[in-house]
Amino acid sequence: MKDNRAIPAFETRAARSVREATWSSLEPGDLVTLGRQGYEHYSGRVDERTADGRTIWVIDRIGDRRLFHIEDEYDLSMGMTSDAGTRLWPARGGGSSLGLTT
Repeated sequence: MKDNRAIPAFETRAARSVREATWSSLEPGDLVTLGRQGYEHYSGRVDERTADGRTIWVIDRIGDRRLFHIEDEYDLSMGMTSDAGTRLWPARGGGSSLGLTT
Protein backbone atom coordinates (compact mmCIF):
# COMPACT_ATOMS: atom_id res chain seq x y z
CA MET A 1 0.00 0.00 0.00
CA LYS A 2 1.40 3.38 -1.01
CA ASP A 3 2.00 5.96 1.70
CA ASN A 4 0.62 9.27 0.40
CA ARG A 5 1.56 11.42 3.39
CA ALA A 6 3.51 14.55 2.56
CA ILE A 7 7.16 14.46 3.56
CA PRO A 8 8.19 17.49 5.65
CA ALA A 9 10.79 19.66 3.94
CA PHE A 10 13.40 18.84 6.59
CA GLU A 11 13.06 15.10 6.11
CA THR A 12 14.05 12.97 3.11
CA ARG A 13 12.51 9.58 2.35
CA ALA A 14 15.65 7.82 3.60
CA ALA A 15 15.63 9.82 6.83
CA ARG A 16 11.95 9.05 7.33
CA SER A 17 12.62 5.33 6.84
CA VAL A 18 15.39 5.40 9.44
CA ARG A 19 13.17 7.38 11.80
CA GLU A 20 10.28 4.92 11.41
CA ALA A 21 12.60 1.93 11.82
CA THR A 22 14.04 3.41 15.02
CA TRP A 23 10.62 4.14 16.53
CA SER A 24 9.19 0.75 15.59
CA SER A 25 12.22 -1.08 17.04
CA LEU A 26 11.66 0.35 20.53
CA GLU A 27 10.72 -2.07 23.27
CA PRO A 28 9.54 -1.54 26.84
CA GLY A 29 12.59 -0.90 29.01
CA ASP A 30 14.62 0.93 26.34
CA LEU A 31 16.31 4.11 27.51
CA VAL A 32 15.53 7.01 25.18
CA THR A 33 16.12 10.73 24.87
CA LEU A 34 13.80 13.00 22.91
CA GLY A 35 14.84 16.45 21.84
CA ARG A 36 14.36 19.22 19.31
CA GLN A 37 16.92 21.37 17.54
CA GLY A 38 19.78 19.89 19.54
CA TYR A 39 18.19 20.39 22.97
CA GLU A 40 17.18 17.48 25.19
CA HIS A 41 13.54 17.81 26.22
CA TYR A 42 12.71 14.47 27.82
CA SER A 43 14.47 11.24 28.69
CA GLY A 44 13.46 8.05 30.39
CA ARG A 45 12.49 4.45 29.88
CA VAL A 46 9.96 3.27 27.30
CA ASP A 47 6.94 1.98 29.21
CA GLU A 48 4.71 0.95 26.30
CA ARG A 49 4.36 1.39 22.56
CA THR A 50 1.62 0.84 20.02
CA ALA A 51 1.81 -2.20 17.74
CA ASP A 52 2.81 -0.03 14.77
CA GLY A 53 5.55 1.66 16.84
CA ARG A 54 4.38 5.18 16.02
CA THR A 55 3.38 6.05 19.60
CA ILE A 56 5.38 5.45 22.78
CA TRP A 57 4.89 6.18 26.47
CA VAL A 58 8.03 7.14 28.35
CA ILE A 59 8.52 7.27 32.13
CA ASP A 60 11.16 9.67 33.44
CA ARG A 61 13.27 9.40 36.60
CA ILE A 62 10.61 10.80 38.90
CA GLY A 63 7.86 8.58 37.54
CA ASP A 64 6.07 11.01 35.22
CA ARG A 65 4.67 9.22 32.17
CA ARG A 66 4.39 11.03 28.84
CA LEU A 67 3.10 10.07 25.41
CA PHE A 68 5.09 10.79 22.23
CA HIS A 69 4.06 10.25 18.61
CA ILE A 70 6.47 9.92 15.70
CA GLU A 71 4.86 12.94 14.02
CA ASP A 72 5.56 15.17 17.07
CA GLU A 73 8.88 16.06 15.39
CA TYR A 74 11.09 15.01 18.31
CA ASP A 75 14.55 13.66 17.56
CA LEU A 76 14.77 10.30 19.30
CA SER A 77 18.03 8.73 20.37
CA MET A 78 18.68 5.50 22.21
CA GLY A 79 20.19 5.82 25.66
CA MET A 80 20.13 8.87 27.88
CA THR A 81 22.47 11.22 29.67
CA SER A 82 23.01 11.02 33.43
CA ASP A 83 22.90 14.09 35.65
CA ALA A 84 26.72 14.06 35.51
CA GLY A 85 26.63 14.26 31.70
CA THR A 86 27.62 10.65 31.04
CA ARG A 87 25.81 8.75 28.27
CA LEU A 88 24.06 5.72 29.83
CA TRP A 89 24.02 2.40 27.99
CA PRO A 90 22.87 -0.19 27.21
CA ALA A 91 19.61 1.13 25.85
CA ARG A 92 17.78 -2.04 26.88
CA GLY A 93 17.77 -4.00 30.05
CA GLY A 94 17.36 -3.53 33.75
CA GLY A 95 17.98 -0.09 35.07
CA SER A 96 17.49 -0.19 38.81
CA SER A 97 20.77 1.66 39.29
CA LEU A 98 19.30 4.61 37.37
CA GLY A 99 16.49 5.08 39.86
CA LEU A 100 13.84 5.05 37.13
CA THR A 101 10.31 4.13 38.06
CA THR A 102 8.52 1.66 35.83
